[in-house]
Amino acid sequence: MLDQSTVHHRLENLAGRDPEFTIFGSESHRYRLGPPLPEKRVAEFEREIGVELPADYRSFVTTVGNGGAGPGYGLTPLETAVGYVRREDERKRPGQRRGGSSAAQAFPLGSPVLGPEELDAYSGPDFTGVISLGGYGCGIDPHLVVSGAESGHVWILDLASDGGVYPFALIETGHLHDEARGYPSTFAEMAFATRLSFSEWYEDWLESTERQLANGTSVRDS
Repeated sequence: MLDQSTVHHRLENLAGRDPEFTIFGSESHRYRLGPPLPEKRVAEFEREIGVELPADYRSFVTTVGNGGAGPGYGLTPLETAVGYVRREDERKRPGQRRGGSSAAQAFPLGSPVLGPEELDAYSGPDFTGVISLGGYGCGIDPHLVVSGAESGHVWILDLASDGGVYPFALIETGHLHDEARGYPSTFAEMAFATRLSFSEWYEDWLESTERQLANGTSVRDS
């Protein structure tokens, strides 16, 4: 679990070291988190979408912060993520009953679907069982799996640019937090053998941002 005082202290240090917001996405979130949500409100959201949120994510939004500073352009507030699920469900299945949301349906994948050819050939169900965590831009969006065998893991839905659907893994996709890491040049080189929880994913962003500022490197949002 991520500790409130530690996270806020690290964000304050990042803000002090990056007053010009040179790190990608920081101009959007400015290293600030929204206020935590009351337990009662989170429980209401859980009832609405019909799932119990992963423990580390739930702890974060109730004790550390709800939306704001985080990977890419920042964390999506929980109420916004739930609202998106609600709107998508209504668009796809008008009149859907409360508690029967797509987030409560198991996430369909256990291995990645990579690139336009695999996406075109994919004949499985919709990519259910997730809530949005934010966005890296160019349609590359991190999601938290909340239902099914992959529950608790962060996956990337890169559908707009036909990149695929795949778990966030440090070797293959760590460049999303720090370009200096580099990344495989072909889909065939991507193994995605690891899985990261919400806490591990967020911690990696903190460490990557601290490292970039210590090294005097940054990725400005263009």
